[in-house]
Amino acid sequence: MAYILEGIEPNDPSFILKVMSLTAGLSSVLFVFGLLAGYFNKKPTVIQSSSKDKSFEEKSKAAESAHKKKVAEAEQALETERKERIRLENDLHTAKQSIIELKNTISELKPKIEKINPEEAAEKEQQIKEIESLRKMHEQLQHDLSLRKSRIADLLAEIAMAQTEAEQARAEVHELKSSMAEPQRLNLQLAKDDASLKDILLSVSALEGIQMALLADDYGMVVETAGKNKLPADKLAAVSSLLAQIGNNVEDIFSMGKVKTVSLGDESGFVLDNIYFDLFNLRCALTIARDANHSYPGLADQTIEAIIDRLK
Repeated sequence: MAYILEGIEPNDPSFILKVMSLTAGLSSVLFVFGLLAGYFNKKPTVIQSSSKDKSFEEKSKAAESAHKKKVAEAEQALETERKERIRLENDLHTAKQSIIELKNTISELKPKIEKINPEEAAEKEQQIKEIESLRKMHEQLQHDLSLRKSRIADLLAEIAMAQTEAEQARAEVHELKSSMAEPQRLNLQLAKDDASLKDILLSVSALEGIQMALLADDYGMVVETAGKNKLPADKLAAVSSLLAQIGNNVEDIFSMGKVKTVSLGDESGFVLDNIYFDLFNLRCALTIARDANHSYPGLADQTIEAIIDRLK
């Protein structure tokens, strides 16, 4: 057996196969001897030998299976190591290429770097700093400009609102002044005891914008007249009488007191004011012809008051 196993490594797979073959041969021989011994001696030695052979065979198979498993694991580990080696070789090749490219770049830049004057480099660095400072200043100016635009828009809106409020205030002040303005006073000669009706009407017609002042009765008869323009006094008295009659008809149609004032105006701006009043149980009318842009609040009341005082 030593001769058969000579020159075979214990870790060689063929070693196990040869051992198994030799064991099978010995088992066969022992089985034959066992049969012969049993035939002659009738002893169960052959059975004991057969049980031992089966146990050895099972151990041999287990050893062979474990060996195959180790071989497979070793081959797998070897394949993994081979792949890792290939990856490392590729990485090494890439690194070598990068180093070569970096060396070439350095070789290209080296002459340019050697040509740069330190003073020029410092000057360029100062220029870069100035440009950066100007850029930051520009950004700040843009920000300030945006804020100022927004502020100007707000101020314009406030100004527009203030102008609107000022217009409203001026209109209110004008209205207030108009309501609080003292009525135009007549000439002082109205207060004289010896002032005639002519003098009173002349004082009225002397005011700016008034063309004529006329006093008539309810039937259109002219009592006195005065004016700068030669208007037909009888026609004005007739119109005043007609308006008085219309006023009476209005009283019948619409529930209101005795008509006191009737004003007419045309497209040219001519206005005819007719103020009616009672004098010695007689219905009279004061007619004032004027321009539309000249109004004298309280003038008619003052004139009528002066006429009544004069006639009394």
